[in-house]
Amino acid sequence: MTRSPKSRGKNEHPGSKSNPENGSHNASKKEDKRVEALEEAELCQWLEFAADVANRKNLTDDQLMIYLRFLDNALATRAFVTGPRSTTADTTLYAALRDVVSKLSFPDKERVPRVGRWFSHLQSLKGPKSAGVIFSLTPLY
Repeated sequence: MTRSPKSRGKNEHPGSKSNPENGSHNASKKEDKRVEALEEAELCQWLEFAADVANRKNLTDDQLMIYLRFLDNALATRAFVTGPRSTTADTTLYAALRDVVSKLSFPDKERVPRVGRWFSHLQSLKGPKSAGVIFSLTPLY
């Protein structure tokens, strides 16, 4: 039996998720779970990336720049590594890269400007408050 428009609840409309005539509610739940699973997988990948960087203490400058360029490219369309908000992946990756990035030359920092923006943004949040990494893109003479 279908409900007439007059028998719908006050706040229900034909596209309402609570409308039994609309099968999109179940599809929406499935989509939400799929998105959550993808976000969780991406978070795990970034945590693995951070662990990989942290475990390679003797990276050459060229090897380090490969990692940093990869991160820089990922940050091209995002404020944080997994999307629009900071996650444990950002904090972990920040901690893994902090000492290494703080020793980069200014020309190297200029090669990864989005990493600089990301570092500055994380440092401005309430999270990592230890001595910040100065990420100036202007050579100081």
